[in-house]
Amino acid sequence: MTLFEEIGRAQWREGRDLSALLSAYQLGARVAWHEVSGTALETGVAPDALAALAEAVFAYVDQLSSASARGYVAEQSEAVAARERLRDDLVELLLSDRSDSAAVRAAATRAGWPLPREVAVVLADPDNPVGQATLARLDASCLLIRRRQLTGAVLPDPARPGRRQRLVAEMRGTGAVIGHPVPPEQLPASVEIAEIALRLSRGGC
Repeated sequence: MTLFEEIGRAQWREGRDLSALLSAYQLGARVAWHEVSGTALETGVAPDALAALAEAVFAYVDQLSSASARGYVAEQSEAVAARERLRDDLVELLLSDRSDSAAVRAAATRAGWPLPREVAVVLADPDNPVGQATLARLDASCLLIRRRQLTGAVLPDPARPGRRQRLVAEMRGTGAVIGHPVPPEQLPASVEIAEIALRLSRGGC
């Protein structure tokens, strides 16, 4: 079944839908069974033997389908995990003093994240489950910050019409802090300011 798992993996890598592959298996099984059953009837195969043969044919097709589905899901999961690692690497670069380097541009390309002209940081209170849940619902253009003492997100193009207002509304009451829009190379300094604001907010100031 390894071959059919690899076929499923290739289906994901090529951006094709799994259902199309499974439909092809089913169609192939029907065509094959039509030929086999016709030959069996012509040669006088007993009905019970014919039924057993049909069960075996379609059970085998189910096994092929399951193997390809496993391969498809495994490749998808591995691709998502690899993408998240690349995005985490990019976040670390953006938050470091190398944020203006060519390494950031290269990391953004590897992660499939268009480097914007401006970004803003959103920091959430780690003890506020509503804030954490809101961060998890941000769209895929946002990069999550998953440091032990720092949870939040990097928001691209925060000045886009309506974006900041929507985020403010979503984070209201969560104790989150939204930084000012800055060029990517100024993000580390912006994060420091946002961290101070978050600490003051958690302290009741």
